[in-house]
Formats: sequence, C-alpha cells, structure tokens
Amino acid sequence: MGRPSLREERRRELTLALERVLARVGVADASIAAVADEAGVAPGLVHHHFKNRDDLLTTLVRELDRRFVAARAAPPGTPPHEVLHRTVDAAVALRGDVGRRAARAWVALYAEALGSPHVGGVVRALVLREWRTLTATWERLGASRDDAQRRAAAVVAMILGSLVFGALLPGTAVGFAAPSLHTLLRAWGAADADDRVADDPAGPTAHSTPRPPHLCAGPEASCRCC
Repeated sequence: MGRPSLREERRRELTLALERVLARVGVADASIAAVADEAGVAPGLVHHHFKNRDDLLTTLVRELDRRFVAARAAPPGTPPHEVLHRTVDAAVALRGDVGRRAARAWVALYAEALGSPHVGGVVRALVLREWRTLTATWERLGASRDDAQRRAAAVVAMILGSLVFGALLPGTAVGFAAPSLHTLLRAWGAADADDRVADDPAGPTAHSTPRPPHLCAGPEASCRCC
C-alpha cells in the first residue's frame, strides 16, 4: 500500500482529536471549535475536511470499529469459542490510557446515536452486525437459531453495558468486564457439554464425565482462560 495522502493524514489527526475531546468532556461539548483547538488548527480546517459535525463523528465511529475488528481478527480455522473470547477481549479488555479513551469515546458516541439519525444509523448498523456475527458463531457451535440469537444479544448487551459502567464509574471494579464475560462463555460451554451427555442414549459413562471444554486455540496445558 502507498503512503497515506496528506488529506488522509489530516483527517485522521482531526478524528483522533475528536476522540480525545469526547473522552475528556463528552459529546455535548465536542464542538468543531473544541476539536480544532485540540488539534491546534483553525476551525475552518475541520470544515474543509469534514462536511459537518455528524461526518466527523461517524468517521470516528468507523475508526474505532476498525481497531476493534483488527483486534478481534482470527486466523482461518480458529475454533468458534476462541472467536468469542477474542471478541470479548477486543471489545472490553481496553488497557492503558488509549483503551480508556476509546471506551469513553464509544459511550459518548452511543449517547449521540440516540439523538442523531445519521450517527445513530451507523452505530446501529455496527451493533446489528456484531449481533449477527455472534449469532452465526453460536450456531457453528451447535446452538439453535433462537438460542444463538439470545446468547449473541446477551454478549453484545453486556459489552455495551460494561463500557457504560466503566465510563460512569471509572476505577470501580477495574478489569471486571473481560474476565466476567470469559467466565460466562466458559459456563455456557460447560452447560452445552452437560446437555450433550444428557442427550446421549448410552448415558454418561466412566469415560464421558462432563467437564468444561477447552475453548482456546492453543495447547490446553498452556491455556490462559479455560
């Protein structure tokens, strides 16, 4: 790929300035003037690169989503349960100042989505995409369509709620979200294993004692979360 153009670089600089403003003061005070001041440029330059404030906000939505998708990306052949764990880590295991800033920016964008048809449409499309993606992943694990949809909705809702909780009460129960969601995924996996044994006409045997399945792609002996 070639080097980004000067226009692309400037748009990215302004988008990241918006992220910092949202994380610091919230969406109500994230004006074009505030973004320009954060970036150290004149407001006219922001207007030159973006049609309006909604254009700037939706550009940030897509930038944050790009980071999430990159963090969640798994090589071909990755087991479905590991895909679920990677999704959780990419969504809520946001570490350091950069991670906290991204989380607060997401929450501000969710708030804006409720009142802005344009921003709301982009955000809702991403949430719907994740619900459908997770639904398909659960179906690959053998869940029925209805059960897969319910589980996917629960995971997405917990991710959104975790980000809001962290933004409203910073420092409270630090780091709770990712471990708790990993525990939920493992519990569902163990329950599914129990159901499979219960449905076996031969019944449980000495060699079929239910146990939580190994969910990660790496060797079980060195598994970090199962």
